[in-house]
Amino acid sequence: MGNIDSTESTRQAINLSQFTMIKPIGQGAFGKVFKVKRRQNFYALKVISKEKCIKMKAVSNIIRERTMLEFLDHPLVCNMRFAFQDTDYIYMAMDLMSAGDLRFHLTIKQHDEMTVRFWMAELVCAVKYLHSQGIVHRDIKPDNILLDEYGHIHLSDFNIACQIPNKSRKLKTLSGTTVYFAPEMFRRDGYTEDVDWWSVGITFYECVYGTRPWSHCTNIDELSKQILQKNIPYPKNVFSDDCISAIQCLLEKNPKKRMGHGIMTGWHSIMKHIFFKSIQWYKIDSKQYQPVYQPIIEEKELSDHHNGMDWLCSRRRRKSTQNRQSQDLKILETDYKSFDYTIFDQYEGFLDDQLMTVGPPPHWVKPAFPDADNGSVLPITKIHLELCHSIATAY
Repeated sequence: MGNIDSTESTRQAINLSQFTMIKPIGQGAFGKVFKVKRRQNFYALKVISKEKCIKMKAVSNIIRERTMLEFLDHPLVCNMRFAFQDTDYIYMAMDLMSAGDLRFHLTIKQHDEMTVRFWMAELVCAVKYLHSQGIVHRDIKPDNILLDEYGHIHLSDFNIACQIPNKSRKLKTLSGTTVYFAPEMFRRDGYTEDVDWWSVGITFYECVYGTRPWSHCTNIDELSKQILQKNIPYPKNVFSDDCISAIQCLLEKNPKKRMGHGIMTGWHSIMKHIFFKSIQWYKIDSKQYQPVYQPIIEEKELSDHHNGMDWLCSRRRRKSTQNRQSQDLKILETDYKSFDYTIFDQYEGFLDDQLMTVGPPPHWVKPAFPDADNGSVLPITKIHLELCHSIATAY
């Protein structure tokens, strides 16, 4: 996978000077997102203000997201490739998705059933991968589903994702976007990763109907009452009964009966549903399917490096009030580790061909045989020859 902490491994630590700014492509609560280039590859670089991060009490979220992303690597997830920091900012370089989010594509046209089936199959694979890694996303919605230039979808934004608790515990915090909350979140009696399947169902519903159920609700109390007590409307339209059935199975209010529930049983319930019967899941999971819908991308590739750097410099000049001794800042500087997914590409072989070592052993390693710590080599050849001679003598 190549995903290891590169803090101590890279000869030249990853830093901003290694990236060329192309243009800004997004704005977040803590800063901006830039399209950048490093060597021959393009990335989406999240530039996150430490000051804003601390003010919004999001330090633990940012560190949790960065730590979580280090261990994720899937074709249908927006993967982290680099992470680093400087005095004022922390940075995450992610896979670049050139075609924008699913929300945008849902607003420009009504998509057909084949396209929606393809999107949902890819989303199912991304969610199952996260759950297999012990992670619940908690904020699945069209805004957090990004399309690449070919039309494949990728699940992104892990800011409020967290570890799935063990069977004896449940999650309790109301994290996410309220209109995508599952019924069990409103009941306040705890929830599991099954909330992700409800969010997939709401996203599926939007793809088919162009709106969410209960879109008229204006406050959380009204929304809670609708989700817990009212039936979801399924108006007849051009989509098949099989398609609507799949949405209904995902929007089952009882999480234990919801399609997707259970590590193995949930996966089988999705695969066996008639709406997905034509899907070859291995090809979907490995991005071998040709997308049904290919987005049209019109953009200028002119470098905006100076403007991007000017924005950073102007922000730095205005940051004079930040308390350099704050506890949160110390946590960021200590716990937000550098990361470089290309570290294995820099592997140059054994440092010592005879001893077959790639570096000095840790202090707790003890000699495996007499005199090993003085440079002696395990006599593998001698042992092999003696063994062969013994066998030959015996015969």
